[in-house]
Amino acid sequence: MASNINRLYELAVGGDSRAEADLFAALTDRFRVFAHHKVWNSDDAEDLVQAALTVVAAEYRTIEIKTSFVAWAHTVMKYRLLGYIQKQRREKGRTTFGETAEYLTASWTPKPDLIIQLADCLKMIGKANRRYARILNMHRLGFSRKEVCEKLEMTQQQSWVVMSRARAMLRQCIEHGDIK
Repeated sequence: MASNINRLYELAVGGDSRAEADLFAALTDRFRVFAHHKVWNSDDAEDLVQAALTVVAAEYRTIEIKTSFVAWAHTVMKYRLLGYIQKQRREKGRTTFGETAEYLTASWTPKPDLIIQLADCLKMIGKANRRYARILNMHRLGFSRKEVCEKLEMTQQQSWVVMSRARAMLRQCIEHGDIK
């Protein structure tokens, strides 16, 4: 079958429109089988197939193929699949804004004691390091990272470090009652 696809490729590159249609029909079938074995969500699998076919259609006439067309086409499909898997892994731990907002408003209301404790901790942090208190407060008020950096006159890298240290100090204060 692979030699048939390679032959169809040669004819399609030569300008045979019927061979081109047969070539993409054969690739579509192969890609669908491959994608549906690897991805259980049929919509995502179909999206992967279409993305791979789009790349093949855009490049098959101009690319220099060193092995065989079938091997090259399957490599395109394989890289689309790997990109999909990496994306799924990156997004696995994330929550969307709607889910987070719904969670916070529906099931959690701060206890008055906690609010008082946070205010006390913020005062202690402010006495120890005013910059830490400011960055925590600005974050709570909804300032963007860029706005925080402009107001506190720091780079984004510095803001990540300062925020991390400020959060650690706040955690220490909440858990143990002091910041040391």
